[in-house]
Amino acid sequence: MVDARKPVYFDIDDAYVVKHKSAIRAIKSLREGRATEAQQLLALDYILTVLCDRAGNQFYPTDRDSTFAMGRKFVGDHIVGAINVPITSKEKAND
Repeated sequence: MVDARKPVYFDIDDAYVVKHKSAIRAIKSLREGRATEAQQLLALDYILTVLCDRAGNQFYPTDRDSTFAMGRKFVGDHIVGAINVPITSKEKAND
């Protein structure tokens, strides 16, 4: 059984880390609560465009791959929905 309290470490190849180094650093800073405004925007953009792949292909040769891709997009869509929902009546009036 997997211990849910232990962090999961992914084996990411060096090319991936080099390509996305600034975004990964921004996500780590965001998690630690010390991200600059630019890092916050970079982290959110990376999460939505790369990790959630909102603009990518959702249909693949197998149902399993398509379902997984649609699940990623679903998470991204809900993050965007949470960003766009008005919380106060003032926000709602400005829209």
